[in-house]
Amino acid sequence: MRDLGADLIKKIRVAAQQTSNPELFAIAQIPEPKDPSAIPPVEASNVRFDLLNDGTLELEWDGSVATGTTYIVRRALTPAGGQETAFQDVGFADEKRFVDTTIPAGTQRASYVVKAKKGETITPGTAPITVRFAIGGNGQTVAQAA
Repeated sequence: MRDLGADLIKKIRVAAQQTSNPELFAIAQIPEPKDPSAIPPVEASNVRFDLLNDGTLELEWDGSVATGTTYIVRRALTPAGGQETAFQDVGFADEKRFVDTTIPAGTQRASYVVKAKKGETITPGTAPITVRFAIGGNGQTVAQAA
């Protein structure tokens, strides 16, 4: 019985789409299908970082790309002894990670914001995460949350 009902609903939906007649849904007393483009982008959260052996910084976050969400990564830099720059787009990701390979040598801090984008909709973005760079006891650069 369930399979028969599901098949009938599929046929009604196909007929309504083929004839461009949404009134068939009301006549059949079934809801119209939702517009998949109406699903908003999935915001990024829980942004974290890891300084890789080659000196690049990998950012990862929680979110979802399953509904067509992509992510915009924005960055502000503070050079040693200087003022922080304004946030600028540094990359786009169709996954929940981004590797920043463009941090200039001598940078004291880098702050990141991740915004979700789907279609023309862009979220305000995450709270900034700031990474402070220093020289460790072994002479190598280390990264710490500021």
